[in-house]
Amino acid sequence: MEGETLSMQDIFVFERLGLDDHGHVTGRFRPTGVRPKFYDRLRSSGNALPTSVFETVVEIAAEHPEPAATH
Repeated sequence: MEGETLSMQDIFVFERLGLDDHGHVTGRFRPTGVRPKFYDRLRSSGNALPTSVFETVVEIAAEHPEPAATH
């Protein structure tokens, strides 16, 4: 917060890479390098997340279960 103005920044951004064979979006969540201000408060309350959460790229691909067998 800056004075009376609330400011926000992205912690993660989603980079769309394309579509899979089923038409579902594939992509990745990429950290922006911004560690949220609540992190220190979270850690001091005993609920710390590993800092790697804010440094790791996470690939997203749709999972497609095998069709159920019909009898």
